[in-house]
Amino acid sequence: MRVTLAQLNPILGDIEGNSDLIADAINKALFEGADLIVFPELSLTGYPPRDLLCFPDFQEKIARGIAVLLEISHRSDLYILVGAPLWVPEIRQFTNSVLGLYKGDMCYVQHKILLPYYDVFDDRRYFCPSPSAASFWPMNGHKVGILICEDAWAALEPNRYAANPVADTMDLGVDLLVVVMASPYEMGKSEKRRRHFQDMACHYDCPIVMVNQVGAHDDLIFDGSSLVITKEGHVKRAFSSFRSEIDTVSLCLAQGFPEQGPVVAGHVEGEMYDVPEEETLADMYAALVFSLKEYVHKTGFSDVVLGLSGGIDSALTAAIAVDALGASRVTGVAMPSRYSSRDSLADAETLAHGLGIGFQVVAIDTIHHLYETVLPDVFSSGIAAENIQPRIRGNLLMGVANARNALLLSTGNKSEIAMGYCTLYGDMCGALCVLGDVYKTEVFALAKWRNRGVPVIPQNTIDRPPSAELRLHQTDQDSLPPYAVLDAILQDYLDNRLSTAALETRYDTETLSHVLSRFHRNEYKRRQSAVIPRLRRTAFGTGYRMPIVGMMP
Repeated sequence: MRVTLAQLNPILGDIEGNSDLIADAINKALFEGADLIVFPELSLTGYPPRDLLCFPDFQEKIARGIAVLLEISHRSDLYILVGAPLWVPEIRQFTNSVLGLYKGDMCYVQHKILLPYYDVFDDRRYFCPSPSAASFWPMNGHKVGILICEDAWAALEPNRYAANPVADTMDLGVDLLVVVMASPYEMGKSEKRRRHFQDMACHYDCPIVMVNQVGAHDDLIFDGSSLVITKEGHVKRAFSSFRSEIDTVSLCLAQGFPEQGPVVAGHVEGEMYDVPEEETLADMYAALVFSLKEYVHKTGFSDVVLGLSGGIDSALTAAIAVDALGASRVTGVAMPSRYSSRDSLADAETLAHGLGIGFQVVAIDTIHHLYETVLPDVFSSGIAAENIQPRIRGNLLMGVANARNALLLSTGNKSEIAMGYCTLYGDMCGALCVLGDVYKTEVFALAKWRNRGVPVIPQNTIDRPPSAELRLHQTDQDSLPPYAVLDAILQDYLDNRLSTAALETRYDTETLSHVLSRFHRNEYKRRQSAVIPRLRRTAFGTGYRMPIVGMMP
């Protein structure tokens, strides 16, 4: 059997465009002599379609899209497995389904059994679970089992669900297991997926084809990284991350896959995978570049604008923007105040010239002075006097972005956003906060990684103590613990979910109390943040649902 894996990048809600992508992939599969083509979860609509599913017009578009797919299959001698929502009239709800199409007929349907309702997932809000048990599609004398995303993860979290679709499907004696996914990116998750499916293939002595969506929608990033795994647990084919790819693989199901090319050893129970630091940084950087490129393209823009302070966050954001869009589509604006150092302006200019981006300088002193003149009691000193400066800058940047029909990028990092060390309607202005899930210590590490080979971020920017420069001789550590300490606390509290009692054994009590109280006090700011590309499960976004008003946990 020859199987084509179509790792596609659909646009949410673009039924017609996604149908064209599917048709093109089918034509390629036919040209390559494939017997079966497999598409990701909800390829017709993109995943997650969310409240688009609630609109009658969109429901009609889905029905027309499925009719188009049936017509496409009628014109081809190819088995097709494609993800699409199916309307169930009796309960007036959709199922998340995989349609088995052959010669114009819907010969087989597999509905998603387990509907996740945690983190960024809201499947239970929109879909009803499969009304039937696991099954298989008889195809050319073989039994092909199909699992849809969460159904394939059940074995890893046996306490979350009562059912185990993996075991139920494999008990049917399938010859090939096909897994269709829209599995969002997280740091280290592609490795987790690979090991999981290697374990599964070895345990059930069955080859696995896994096809994952690629693309980025809002805060979610989908890396693709589709796999073909032999029944011995070896990786026969690993698809690229962060780009569309269509390829055909020959399978010999009766004897497993022939051993060709390099293989990757299966998982050993209890083994801990330790990703090398440089590999982790490269993966993070690639995800951020991809997310920015996708966000700008899919929102219909081409150019971006950002403030260049001469600091590390704006420098790294600018480098990511150039790598995503090209230098000609990026404009940096330096907006020095009376408190800005000469080094800051010089570093911003050096960065802009090194990257080859558009650059202009707009001093804010005149505007700042007008505010002090109009309301001297408010803007003469204190926090209001400091915050009016980033708000002036935010207004200017929004104006430049509007004039250029460009998107404004916010340049804050996760450490600052967690602490509320940022200004609403000031440096928080923007459509996308590129580094919003990157801790400050990681910002420095990524900047150094990006500088390997030909440095573009000035070394002085990396070496200087971070400062908002909103008053004389200010540094970040006037208000925050050293970033190495702060990030360690935030990672233990947010990512590792340690209790306060456990944290108190690791950190100074006064510092810990300051960090946690400030963290919870600033939830209202995070709720108004620009979109933050998700690198972790604890990203501030759709998967993070903390009340603004309430007591600390």
